[in-house]
Amino acid sequence: MRRRIYEIIEVSEDGDSLSKAYDIFMMMCIIASLVPLAFKEQNGVFNVMDWITTIIFVGDYMLRLFTADYKLGKGKVSYIEYPFTAMAIIDLLSILPSFMTVSYTHLRAHETLSDL
Repeated sequence: MRRRIYEIIEVSEDGDSLSKAYDIFMMMCIIASLVPLAFKEQNGVFNVMDWITTIIFVGDYMLRLFTADYKLGKGKVSYIEYPFTAMAIIDLLSILPSFMTVSYTHLRAHETLSDL
């Protein structure tokens, strides 16, 4: 099962329709995550889009970490080395701002509710 997950989340090969669909889905998520940045105002729809895309990107990062041994081919050491690879660092740096925004929004909502 992990091998198939690895095949799906990596760049699709000819004839692998599930991997191709995953690539297209992730491209759409990337574009969707940029939409709120194009507007000065934040509203509920943009916040929900940010939450959803952040969750998807975190899931993708976790799947890549879960299958790191197939990508790096170094056995259990791959799980330690993977977070320090260039692409993993780029992925993490692209997720963190959204994750921080989602966390900040959640904390502000909690503070507002506790003030009532």
